Amino acid sequence: MSAEERLAALLTADRGALLAFLRRRGANDAEAEDVVQTASLRALEALTRGAASLAAPVDLRAWLFGIVKNAHIDAHRGAAARATDGRSRVDVEAIAESIPTEVPELSPEMGCQCLQPLVEKTLSPATAALVRAVDAGDSSVSEAARSLGLGANAASVRLHRARTTLREALASSCGPCCATYRGAASCDCATHAH
Repeated sequence: MSAEERLAALLTADRGALLAFLRRRGANDAEAEDVVQTASLRALEALTRGAASLAAPVDLRAWLFGIVKNAHIDAHRGAAARATDGRSRVDVEAIAESIPTEVPELSPEMGCQCLQPLVEKTLSPATAALVRAVDAGDSSVSEAARSLGLGANAASVRLHRARTTLREALASSCGPCCATYRGAASCDCATHAH
């Protein structure tokens, strides 16, 4: 008997056990059926690709339950992402309205005087607002994140990437005198044109 035939037989014999397994983990009947179908397709695809070459039926059963468990987790993540996505659209609009149109400029103490135009040119408005709030303002990353409707971790990552982008833009625009984003104290951009 081929692995595909053993899988079909196992799905037929253990369908009730698979559904019960999913119900114990909080799935309703429709969700459990969907997950079993998704897992069946994944298992069949893996077998036809040769990704799984299991010798004993017991191994095939354990492997199948693992795929069902992972498919169930993926289904929950997808549902959570869809729920969050609907909420984010509203939040994005609210955030866009809350971004001030007149934002404080980055101070000269921050480094190169070329910095302000580069912030406007290289960063999205939301990321530029985050950079200004943290680097030019008195906000902590978590305070700025809250005011912009971001999670603290997401804001930290966005701020890190923005600083890296600005550092690279400054280095390519101004040269080695501005190779650091913050504190380009020896910047001589005022004495030469770019």
